[in-house]
Amino acid sequence: MSAESYLYIAKSKIPSRHANSVQVVNMICAFAPLVQRLDAYLPGGFTKRLHVWTGRLFANYGLPIPDNVRVHFVSQSGHGFEENVLRKLPSTFEGKIFTRSAPVAWKLAEQNAPVLFESHVFSRDAKQVPMSRFIQAMNASSTAGIVGISQEISDSYLAAGLRERRLMTSADGVDPAIFSHAVAGGLGHLFGQRIYDRPRLVYTGSLSPEKGAIFLAEAASRMEHVNFVIIGGNLKESKALAEKSKGPNLFMHPSVPHKRIPSILQDADMLIMPYMPEGDLIPYMSPLKLFEYLATGKPILSSDLAVLRPFLTHDENCLLFLPGSLDSLCTQINRLLTMTPENKERLRDNQLQSAMRHTWTNRAKTILDWHRGLLA
Repeated sequence: MSAESYLYIAKSKIPSRHANSVQVVNMICAFAPLVQRLDAYLPGGFTKRLHVWTGRLFANYGLPIPDNVRVHFVSQSGHGFEENVLRKLPSTFEGKIFTRSAPVAWKLAEQNAPVLFESHVFSRDAKQVPMSRFIQAMNASSTAGIVGISQEISDSYLAAGLRERRLMTSADGVDPAIFSHAVAGGLGHLFGQRIYDRPRLVYTGSLSPEKGAIFLAEAASRMEHVNFVIIGGNLKESKALAEKSKGPNLFMHPSVPHKRIPSILQDADMLIMPYMPEGDLIPYMSPLKLFEYLATGKPILSSDLAVLRPFLTHDENCLLFLPGSLDSLCTQINRLLTMTPENKERLRDNQLQSAMRHTWTNRAKTILDWHRGLLA
């Protein structure tokens, strides 16, 4: 642990069912052991303070709040979260700052504050700040930088004029032990013993069209010898999708607390990422489920997308199919079902090795070391 202080600023509600909250909680917990004190600024009010007082703020994620973390809740009313958090930051703070907010990063960079901005979607950033002025502020600062969660995001910033020295790429991460050592049984808890009467193909995540849940429900009607499990969305979204596809082998459930996901994934025979070929987020994403799936050692089926190729190699740590192609997906599912135990074990070993290269701990250390280098 260094003697540094760190500020972590994110406009992400904790707890919530969205993946960004999982990322925020894990990064706070990964940064904390590396610094003397970490102050986290998050949206919320009295109810969230109560969760801190009772130690339950991170409970949905199965994680305790580190002893050296202080959580500050910032109102979103009035001038909004970004303006309110900038007013609340201590003027005498001498540590480093990490934020997922482009507006906050822009204002701090203009003040030459030691801030790193983590970008998740370049096109969304461009809607939140005047991009040319934002990049100008980053380039002019001697202490600021941008962390792109995918190479595509980093390439977009370079094309827009950001200096290479001000940029690093760091994909999301995972705690491999939590997923590889989880006890199976999560699906039985949700659906009962009938879920085990066929091989189980599992998807967990958003039900937005570009993520492929509708496509997956269509695939279920063509493969009645497999149980398709889709866990995600709110109750209304889950029911709406279930009503469109009423096959006996399609099992739907709204999102569950993230701490229950490892047990659910360990209950699967196959895990799937059925992303569509197009969508606003598709070119930029670094999906958390990619690394969580890898860490389980369970066979992975994935859409073959450029943004995923740095991490997935067909027939080495996954099986890939043509995005949006039911025929291609069904072919790969049947291939997995008939795969020899030796080949499944080879996939598993390669997956676990891939996951170990992308831990939250390694990610936090790499980012912090790079930030120190900017200030040297």
